[in-house]
This record gives sequence, structure tokens and C-alpha cells, in this order.
Amino acid sequence: MIFALLATLGFAGDPCTDNDKVEELQTELSDLFETDRDDHASNRYPAKLAKLDKQRSSYGYKLHRGGKLCNAQMSFYAAGLMVRSEKRTVLDAAYNMSKIAMMEHIHSAAWLTAVAYDRRQISQGLPQRYGTQLKQVDGKVCLYPFEDGITDNERKQYDIPPIVETYQRVLDGNSLDRETASFATLDAKNLFCELEMW
Repeated sequence: MIFALLATLGFAGDPCTDNDKVEELQTELSDLFETDRDDHASNRYPAKLAKLDKQRSSYGYKLHRGGKLCNAQMSFYAAGLMVRSEKRTVLDAAYNMSKIAMMEHIHSAAWLTAVAYDRRQISQGLPQRYGTQLKQVDGKVCLYPFEDGITDNERKQYDIPPIVETYQRVLDGNSLDRETASFATLDAKNLFCELEMW
């Protein structure tokens, strides 16, 4: 398994001085990041996804804590794995790492920063900000509540689609695609998730 292979990579001294090992680890992280996204997009392994999320997020955090993320791109990939965690310390690190990647203009880092922020918020039982977090509960898709006053222009700065598109995703996920995509519709259909601390 990939985690066992990567765990055997030994770094003597500063892990960022061996360009071959840095490049190898960056490629592995890129592959893990893409596999993670594909798994979630296709929902190929629903029974295994929670376990995979835990393994991948723990691995990303271990690399972060071990000082083995040698550039902003590596930090972005690891943060993309860590954002699946349900642990507050890991989510905090994912948020901080994605912000750094965003400042370095890494592709999709702004989007990941918004996702990490929202995950941190809902893990504390607080409303999200950008509307990135949905959940499936008992076969029903719901949207976590979000803060008032956040505009689509602000979402756009983080590569997040307009909120009406998120409403539509929730309706589509519940086979209600003929309904009007609006806050009022989701509220009337009881399609907002309950907030609770993880």
C-alpha cells in the first residue's frame, strides 16, 4: 500500500535537501490528492471512504509535523488530504497550510482555503462561511447553515460557485430538481443540516 511505501522513505538530516526524494514525495502526494478527489467525486468506495479519509489525513498531518513538506505545492496537496479529517488540530493545520499555498498562488489553493475554513467552523458547531459543506444523512443530502451576509462576490474570490448552485446541488441530491433553488426551498424542505460539535 502507498502509505507503507512512503513510510519507508528515510530522510537523513533536512528532508528538503535531497531533490530526488522531494520530487518523489511530491509526486506521491499529487497522486494521493487526485485519488482522494476522484474517490469522493465518484463515491466509488462509500463503505471504505471514512477509513481512507482517516488514513490520508493522518498521513498528510504526519508529513506536516515531520517537516517533510518542502514547498507550497506539497503543503497544498497535504492540506487537501488533511481537510477530510474530523480532528480540530488537523483542520487548523490544513487551513493554515492552504492559506500559505494561496499566497504562493498555487492553483485551487483559494478554493481549498474556503473549504478548510468551513470544515473548521462546522467541526465547532458553528455556521460555515462559504457554503462548501454538504452532508448525506439517512439518504438525504443537507447543507450546513452558513453565515448571513456572505456575498457571491466573496465566494468568487475563493473560486466557490454562487450559493444558488449549491442549493441546486442539494435539491438534485434529493431528487427535487424541479424545485426552485433558494434558501426558502431548502428551509421549507428541512434540507439544512443540524449544527453540532464533532
